[in-house]
Amino acid sequence: MLPLKAVSSDLYGLVDRLRRGEAGAFERLGRFLSAGPRLVAEREVGPAKAEKWCLDLEPKVVDSILSGEIADLNGLLAFVQRSIATLRAGAAAHVRDSHGKAESLDDRVELRNRRRTLIKALLVELSDRDREILRRFYLRGQSIEQICSEMAISEAEFLSVKIAAKTSFRKIAGFGQ
Repeated sequence: MLPLKAVSSDLYGLVDRLRRGEAGAFERLGRFLSAGPRLVAEREVGPAKAEKWCLDLEPKVVDSILSGEIADLNGLLAFVQRSIATLRAGAAAHVRDSHGKAESLDDRVELRNRRRTLIKALLVELSDRDREILRRFYLRGQSIEQICSEMAISEAEFLSVKIAAKTSFRKIAGFGQ
């Protein structure tokens, strides 16, 4: 739970003010949720989902205060932290692929393993020189100029190796002729 000394002093009576229905209290709750908790949510699921989570959370908090489930500031902080934990668990269970479809963790592991197998098959087909060029570019992040000068090749040779590797990969993966 958040340490109470890290909480703004105007939050201490917020639960009571919300219970009494003070208009300013609802605005203050919105500001509180849009600050720290929203930033945590953005890190977990991105800005768009965090915005929706914040908007959905506010009425839940108010309902929990009015029903007596949240009695004080500690209860409010605990409620928000439980909501963040639930959000985090949901984000871990389902991740988004490049097409925006929900994908289970098992599906992602399977896809990663298939990609590794394809890459290994491609690397076996390459010469040592071509393999080293690609390793330096993709894995070590060296610039084209640096690779060309260190390996005594022209930029045209570099691009030829890169294009040939992509073509081979597509053939191995079944994406091209």
